[in-house]
Amino acid sequence: MSSEGIEEDQSPGSDELVGQWLADVAAGDRRALSLLYDRVSSRLFGLQLRILDNRALAEEALQETFIKVWNNSGSYSPDKGTPTAWLNTLARFQAIDMRRRELVRHGGDFGNRSTQDVDLLKTQLPSLQDGLADSQLLSRCLERLKPDVKSCIVAIYCEGFTQEEISTALGRPLGTVKSWVLRGLKNLRECFVEHD
Repeated sequence: MSSEGIEEDQSPGSDELVGQWLADVAAGDRRALSLLYDRVSSRLFGLQLRILDNRALAEEALQETFIKVWNNSGSYSPDKGTPTAWLNTLARFQAIDMRRRELVRHGGDFGNRSTQDVDLLKTQLPSLQDGLADSQLLSRCLERLKPDVKSCIVAIYCEGFTQEEISTALGRPLGTVKSWVLRGLKNLRECFVEHD
């Protein structure tokens, strides 16, 4: 079915519709790309704006995301998740990559993580949130961590930094950073179990 045959009045966010448009885009259908953009761009932009906290960068990230959709839509497979999840992942990684480049370009400071970073971590660690009834639990558990440990976890999972980059930025041995991350994740899991 090409995008010409798709009814435009289907429910917003329909994974079936989005999946069909992705298949049509993979076949080179520019109209399907336009329809897909109209349907999902505002949600993807909102996700990228939360990560980047900069409208111009989020607009650039959205444009780059749709270039990737055009070039890589053939790699989408329903076995790996819903079409919406695939698009969200593309958008999230594009924004994280852009945020990392900007932070490196401007000398990212790992010592001063804001509460906004904690909120961002909630959106970037869905596996840690599975089954959590209280959305504030992640914040409470993060607050239990030592500041350096919390900063490392936020930098890795929210901003896409590698442990090596954090080690260099903090002037700490790589082994120390790895230990902080492992210990921090272990403490987060224990905190979640306590409140389960």
